[in-house]
Amino acid sequence: MKVIAFTYSLLKFVEWHSEVHRNENLSDFSTENNFTPQKIALLPYFLCTANGNREAMFSVFDAFQIHESGYIERDLFPLAKEGTSIKNVFTVQSGSLRITDLGLSFFNEKKEFEEDKFVAKFKQNFEKFQPNGVIKDQKNLIEHLNHSVVSLKKQDFYKNGGIMWLTEDRLSAISKSHVSYKLYSRKILEEVDGKIRVSDLIDEMSYFAGNRSERIETTPFELFQM
Repeated sequence: MKVIAFTYSLLKFVEWHSEVHRNENLSDFSTENNFTPQKIALLPYFLCTANGNREAMFSVFDAFQIHESGYIERDLFPLAKEGTSIKNVFTVQSGSLRITDLGLSFFNEKKEFEEDKFVAKFKQNFEKFQPNGVIKDQKNLIEHLNHSVVSLKKQDFYKNGGIMWLTEDRLSAISKSHVSYKLYSRKILEEVDGKIRVSDLIDEMSYFAGNRSERIETTPFELFQM
């Protein structure tokens, strides 16, 4: 289910990208985005911290590991490789994310993402979703996925496309700057089976946090200098 959830989130990024760039055609996303394999691999962590209810998103993307580029979600990491197809909605080609004809079919003439079409296409996957004590049902799951992207869009500089402007190197530096990353990277990962305790990530101050009280405040200049 987390692959479907991540695919949904990427489609929301395509919609946002179109708003920022004022693309005439959504297919332009495939030729002018900087969603490299490494950047794709780093996004799940930031989607989790951007949500006001971190427990909800970290219950979906729940297998984070230390990687040389930052926090990556173990089950999603294989998707962020050259030549990979992501549910036939995206492909990773020539070092960036490309949207397929199937992916484009989920948007209307106004370039708005129509979630009902997506849910209908992957109905069997959504029907298999099991409430986990934090997320009640598939509708609630979609609400949280939407909230994470909307939260990123609303954050001061970021609402103008900030996280999309950040290169993979900048996003990697930001991911690795978190205290928990530094602590875990000093440990022998075999002690935790290479998997990070989600509770450590939920309680941590972080960049792009949805709740201001949990956010490490910084300026655009500082982000680009990391």
